[in-house]
Amino acid sequence: MAAYKNFDDYIQAQGALRGAIVGAVRTFVASEFPQLQEAIKFGTPFFVSPALVAYLTAYAKQKEPGLYMGFCLGTQLADPHQRLIGDGSVVKRLYLGNPDQVLELLPDIGMWLTESIDLLRIQRIGLQKGRSEG
Repeated sequence: MAAYKNFDDYIQAQGALRGAIVGAVRTFVASEFPQLQEAIKFGTPFFVSPALVAYLTAYAKQKEPGLYMGFCLGTQLADPHQRLIGDGSVVKRLYLGNPDQVLELLPDIGMWLTESIDLLRIQRIGLQKGRSEG
C-alpha cells in the first residue's frame, strides 16, 4: 500500500483518468460540503466529519479503469436506483468510470453524503445522551 501524505499525492499517483475523477469529486465535496475534511486513512483518501464518511479507491485487482467511492454507512443509505454495490454489512460503493459520470451522479452523491452526515450526527447525539444519562 502506497503512503500518501494528502489528496494531492493520491491524485498524482492515479494517472490522468482516475486523477480527474478524484478531482471532480473533490471539487464537488469542497463546494457543497465544506464541513467535510480531507484525510488519508489506511492509505486511502477519505472525507471525514471527523468520523469517516466516504472514501475513494481503486482496488489492486480491479479491471475497470475508474475507481470507487465508498460510503462508510452505505447499507443505511436510501438507494432507490440500486447504484450502490457491495455485500458488506456496513459499507457500499459506487463505481465511477469517468469524470462525466461523476457529473451525472452528483445529485446521488450529494444525497448520500447528506444522509451519511445526518446519520453520524444522530449517532453522536445518541452517544452524548447515553453518557449524560449514565
